[in-house]
Amino acid sequence: MLDKMCMALGGRVAEEIVFGRITTGAADDLDRVTKLAYSQITLYGMNEKIGTLSFQQDRQEVNRPYSEATAQLIDEEARKLVAGAYERTRALLVEQREQLNLIAETLLKQEMLVHDDMVRLVGPRQFEMGDTYKEFVNTQHKWKSKEEKKPEGGEGGEGGARVARTTSSSPQCTLQYATPQAETHTHTEAETHTHTEAETHTHT
Repeated sequence: MLDKMCMALGGRVAEEIVFGRITTGAADDLDRVTKLAYSQITLYGMNEKIGTLSFQQDRQEVNRPYSEATAQLIDEEARKLVAGAYERTRALLVEQREQLNLIAETLLKQEMLVHDDMVRLVGPRQFEMGDTYKEFVNTQHKWKSKEEKKPEGGEGGEGGARVARTTSSSPQCTLQYATPQAETHTHTEAETHTHTEAETHTHT
């Protein structure tokens, strides 16, 4: 969970390192980090001072199952946890500043980076990929291979290019179009747009 917190803090820390200031862009990430911190303390019993207790109630409720002193201690421990994750993330990005700059420069050129781009820029992941992520990466490779083999014009030409551009921007849509049912259909641009919105809405 600490690794997830550091990952979520990466954008905010990078702003501070590169630009010397922060923006509102990391609001969602900070919300996620805060929830992860409090979950470790109040739900999963992962804090030494609070102990192996789990408080399921909303912390905003009037009748909380702990005292005001405990509530204050929870807040203090959460702040310490987030501060530690922030410093850990900052130390890592400062150490890897050259790679951080390389990723930023590449993003300016091609707007979006996928798994293969990150492997090329910073090397393979230190830990083995999970099954879900493997499936996503394998799907990307299959679509890339098919798009490279498609001839210009006809079913695999302009229409196929439109499908590729639409699906590549969304993991949910990419996985949907990788199913056998989707591969048997030829979509017009309007049908592709409608189908993409429907699939995205379904999986959202």
